[in-house]
Amino acid sequence: MRGLLFSVLFNTLASALPQVAFPFNSQVPSVARANEAYAFQLAPTTFVSGDGSTLVYSLLSAPAWLSLESTTRTLYGTPGQGNTGPNVFKIVATGNDGSANMDCTLVVASNRAPTLAGNISSDLARSGPLSGPATLLLQPSTAFAITFSNDLFGDPGTIKSYYATMADRTPLPSWLKFDSSSLTFWGMTPVLVTGSQTYGVDFIASDVAGFAGATTTFSLLISSNQLAFDTQTENITVTPEESVTLGPFRRQLQINGGQVSDSQIQRAVAKAPEWLTFQNSSLELKGTPPQDFTSQTISITVTDTYGDTAVKNIFLRSANASLFDHEIGNLTATAGKPFSYTLAPSLFSQSDLNIELDVGNASSWLAYDASKRQLEGTPPATAKASADTMTLIASSASDSETQTFFINL
Repeated sequence: MRGLLFSVLFNTLASALPQVAFPFNSQVPSVARANEAYAFQLAPTTFVSGDGSTLVYSLLSAPAWLSLESTTRTLYGTPGQGNTGPNVFKIVATGNDGSANMDCTLVVASNRAPTLAGNISSDLARSGPLSGPATLLLQPSTAFAITFSNDLFGDPGTIKSYYATMADRTPLPSWLKFDSSSLTFWGMTPVLVTGSQTYGVDFIASDVAGFAGATTTFSLLISSNQLAFDTQTENITVTPEESVTLGPFRRQLQINGGQVSDSQIQRAVAKAPEWLTFQNSSLELKGTPPQDFTSQTISITVTDTYGDTAVKNIFLRSANASLFDHEIGNLTATAGKPFSYTLAPSLFSQSDLNIELDVGNASSWLAYDASKRQLEGTPPATAKASADTMTLIASSASDSETQTFFINL
């Protein structure tokens, strides 16, 4: 009898202990780079608590450069050149009734990371309407396939593997598949009982097998009511000091493939310079660009009575502009995850330009490295959704031009 009682007590205590649910190295953690700040947020399901208590995370036998912030489950630090190679340590989770730990390996590399080079919006738009720069609209209970360009992360010869997870680094749901050989996401969207559901997906390029080298995040918005502009982005050339009318874009706005009525629109706003006025009923902009105008990114966001949103981006370029060959467009960063973007040489019409970049309100986490022409940083894990304006300045010996673009968080 006492043996049975002991067995029951032992099993009860064991079930209350924290358990490893999603190992660190199954989450495709980011590669750390020597002499560069590192951050990686663990998935919320890394450990589970048997009694429902809040877990406290810590490190055991970790390299001196690496720390762990328990509240946000974020690994961070800056490795040195002497830390290159595999770094082995343990992550410990402690609850009310004890603790559990798991073995982890994090690779520190000295080479530069791959970066996002292509336009993810263009790839997504081939599969259906977009409600935002990186959000694809899908109907429930519908088959779909999304194939990305093989040069999305630059030279495919530098990429060893491709992976996919949800945006919180948990595994893909059963209805969403990923074929790494063709870079295709496919499946059958789930049934919706009511409303809409958004799924964030991380598409990962790896230069070190098992680890993330570069990541871009996109969203699948599953909704029976699909609000979208039939043309999500436009490039328009304007002449300084000559009046211009942009739109009206109302006729481009559709819901479930048909025209949107006034009663279905709850709100329409534009993010535009002061010299443009916005008519929210017709979605039209009017104004006169100033003499020194070079380029500008404008966005129109419409929200319907169902809570769905549609975003249209307009890239304005001066007819007198000559230093930029094309627009960057909108980029996407994810809270708690490293972000990197390199300004491609093809962006500029000349090779000997001086390039500056003002990161505006994102300066607390984002920096521009002029020697690499690269934006790098990690937004805080607790950061709220925002659209930060970047101002790019290209200068030659006789001329200077600016281009603005957004980083959506």
